[in-house]
Amino acid sequence: CALFIPWILGPQYEGAVRIAMIIAWSLPFIALQTPPADALVAARLHTLRAMLQWASVIATGGLMLVGVLAAGLQGLAIAFVVARAMIAAAMWAVPAVQGVRARAAFPRTVAVSRQ
Repeated sequence: CALFIPWILGPQYEGAVRIAMIIAWSLPFIALQTPPADALVAARLHTLRAMLQWASVIATGGLMLVGVLAAGLQGLAIAFVVARAMIAAAMWAVPAVQGVRARAAFPRTVAVSRQ
């Protein structure tokens, strides 16, 4: 779809094609953030999810600032994709750690067999 940008909006948007193609790489990472975020909500860890979201806003902003200063608009787009990948990884790591903690705190009881 990015290739149609100049055709739809005009030739002055030719430079937007490359940026749109870079940003498109962030879509799978954004989609990967939803399941662990929903798992945190299901586990009643709303505050933890909110803290992760706020940290992601700060991390994304910082990476995008570095990206734009280093390489202009293309650096900004690349930084956005990298930030989304890092946030997706963090979102998957936190529920995994929380699950390990929960299993350690509440070990399974030994089932008593009926004789």
